Amino acid sequence: MGKHDFAGGENSFPETFIPEGVAAEILDALRRIRFGSVEVTVHDSRIVQIESKEKRRFTPSSGIGRQTPTQTRAAKV
Repeated sequence: MGKHDFAGGENSFPETFIPEGVAAEILDALRRIRFGSVEVTVHDSRIVQIESKEKRRFTPSSGIGRQTPTQTRAAKV
């Protein structure tokens, strides 16, 4: 195994407890989003923020032109 393999051994990540409410927030963010990303920010091995970015793209035929608005929603944990 290489230096960055995570199957165990001295270089594996320690098991971390994720509070049920935080895990539910992450899953909820993933369920709500169709296209975009969900970012989880960790400080000192603790989840401190969950940020969702949803993208909506419009084609010229939609009558809106080439606008590409991006919606961002952040939740502090």
